[in-house]
Amino acid sequence: MTSEKSNISRLYLIVDLGMALFLLLSVGAGLILKFVFILTPAKATIFGTLANSRLLGMTKHNWGQIHFAFTLAFISILLLHIILHWKTAVTLFKKSFTSLLGRTIIIGVFIILFLVLIVGPFLIAPRQKSLQPHFRNHFSNSASESNNDPFGILIDNNANKLLINTNNIY
Repeated sequence: MTSEKSNISRLYLIVDLGMALFLLLSVGAGLILKFVFILTPAKATIFGTLANSRLLGMTKHNWGQIHFAFTLAFISILLLHIILHWKTAVTLFKKSFTSLLGRTIIIGVFIILFLVLIVGPFLIAPRQKSLQPHFRNHFSNSASESNNDPFGILIDNNANKLLINTNNIY
């Protein structure tokens, strides 16, 4: 009986260490994406764009894939952790919320959050909007340079609208 308890404890420890490891790896890759591959004005003058930037031989896209893989590994081990502790979680949940109405509301909120945050992104498609031909002339580099406008902001006198050249932002 004691060896069975020690084996279960060892399994819990391995699962918890795995969760901690993959969480740290995911956060580390996310921080690299956020702070190493960020395009600042100083980096823009040196490199132009970050399209060819590399860290440890990998591009921003590669680091994004690694970040995603570490996150999936963390979520998988987290699900295993929940399965291993399911009886304890159910017992604590029932003791903490004695009212059936309270338990139903909390479970309903979790189901709604799950559907919105986990299933929802698979059901949503971004709307794409093309520029009208009228505005395309204003976004060329020659128009921006001819007005001596370093920020790429132009006034469309025909439509009385402020136009921002987003080609130079990223």
